[in-house]
Amino acid sequence: MAKRDYPEKELSALISEFESAMKKCQTAVSSFFEAVSAMSLNSNNSAGEVARSANGALDALYDIYELLFVLEDTAESAAGFTINDDEEKVVWSVVRTVRSVRERVELLQKNVKNYLKAAETPNLAALAREELEKEVKTFNHTMSGLSERGNEFLAMLRSIYEKARAGRLP
Repeated sequence: MAKRDYPEKELSALISEFESAMKKCQTAVSSFFEAVSAMSLNSNNSAGEVARSANGALDALYDIYELLFVLEDTAESAAGFTINDDEEKVVWSVVRTVRSVRERVELLQKNVKNYLKAAETPNLAALAREELEKEVKTFNHTMSGLSERGNEFLAMLRSIYEKARAGRLP
């Protein structure tokens, strides 16, 4: 770790940025799940209702996608503050998890678009709905992993921050 003039300020900013992005991401995930639920409920209704719900789901996914870049960038910036291998593993675990979630978001975007295209044909709509539900379940599991890794990462950052405030960083 390189010597920094005011590491506690940088760490405080990283902690705030990561917390903020995680909260916004969780809000966007909730919006996505609401939109997917509305898509399922409206599947028997007009194409306009399905399209409106699908657009809401896509908007939420785009928001999540952008926030994942913020989370990844923040975690990579925090790598410069790691003191030992365990802390570095935590940082790169978060980065890997964020990248995994981003891949899931890309797949979900495709599935929502496919569902929207298939919504007009009953046979295809059922198949697309099934595929979407499977992908949503996998996404939910991956997001849970991100939440766990994120909490572990924040705890580590707070610990490093406390060491910096006490002047005990190497």
